[in-house]
Parts: sequence; C-alpha cells; structure tokens
Amino acid sequence: MSARFNLQPDPRFEPLKDGLRERVKAAANALRADTFGDVLDPTMRSVVNAGFDAAGAHEGMIWLAERSDDSAGEVVALVAAYNTGPDAAKIVGKFRQPIGRGLISTVFAYEQPFCENNVYRNQKQDKTLDETLGVVTVAMIAVPLYFAGAARGIVSCVQLKPANQAEDPPGFPMESLRHVQLAAEVLSRLLDHRLVGITVGFQSE
Repeated sequence: MSARFNLQPDPRFEPLKDGLRERVKAAANALRADTFGDVLDPTMRSVVNAGFDAAGAHEGMIWLAERSDDSAGEVVALVAAYNTGPDAAKIVGKFRQPIGRGLISTVFAYEQPFCENNVYRNQKQDKTLDETLGVVTVAMIAVPLYFAGAARGIVSCVQLKPANQAEDPPGFPMESLRHVQLAAEVLSRLLDHRLVGITVGFQSE
C-alpha cells in the first residue's frame, strides 16, 4: 500500500481559528473595485488571462460585489474590477451593474454558471455597457467567484463585434465554460491564500 500524506490541524491554532476567519471575512468585505488591483497579483492575472484565452474570448472581466454602507451590508451592484480589453481604463472601477439588472446579476443571485451564444437576443441582457463602448456582446460566459467563504463577484468573458458589423464571431463551445470555471476556481483559492497570508503576516517575497 502506498503512503499517504496525512497532515492534521495543529491544536495550537485552534483558539485563533474563529478570529482568523472573521478577520479574513472583514478584509474581503472591505475590498472594493478600485482597490482590488492591490490584491490581484501577477499570478492571479495570469491565471484568469489564460482561462479567457483558452475559452476563445475576446476579453474578460472580474466583477466585484459592492455592498451598501448601512448595517445590512447588502449587495447593491457588481462593479468592474479587472478587464483585459482595450477599454479597461474606461470600465475598471467605474462601471456598475445594479443588482437586479442584466444577466451578470442573475448569475450572481443564483450562483449558477452561464454560457450563451447570440446573447444579444436575450431580453434579460442589459445593453448599457455595449452601447457605451459601441460594441455588441455576441457570446458570454459568466461564473460566480467565491473567496473568504462567500460569493463575492463574477468572472466573465465575451466575444464581441462592432455595433455596425453584421457577421457574428463563432461563439463559445461548452468546453469554453469549463476553462473559465477552472480559472475562477484557481483564482478563488489564490485570493483566499493571499488574504490569509496578509492577515497573519506570512507572504512569500
């Protein structure tokens, strides 16, 4: 029989577990779209970019949940926190998708992955961003992003065409969805690792 690695929790850390969990949760709650780049290190960017490329996307986005300032702290919008496209400077930290509008909000609300071609024919699509940038979103993938124990955003990618172009790009096969889901899962683990590392002061150089 082959040997197995069997590492058990160190009992010395047991009294600190709840405090660490609450501190990491508080740090995640404090993250905003305009500060997310301070946590999103080059490794994380490479992971999501590779997922977008493997999916055959023209560009991709990380959306971060924005919470109300009152005691309820309810999610009120999804804000563009990272974008790989040419209009990133116009979008990141600026474009807000109100909760309850558009397909991205639906993915966040139900925590279910989404992949659709000819998405511009879907009446639930909010075309505000497309109209702002002068493009048409033809195909879209969106999956929930979890870290610090909760759904805290969306990882999405798209295939686009200029608003005046008739021909559509080829769209996403289902294999593309799996590439984005894998990227979101790895990103989730890296974010947890980074938040815990910052909290306990244990960060590799």
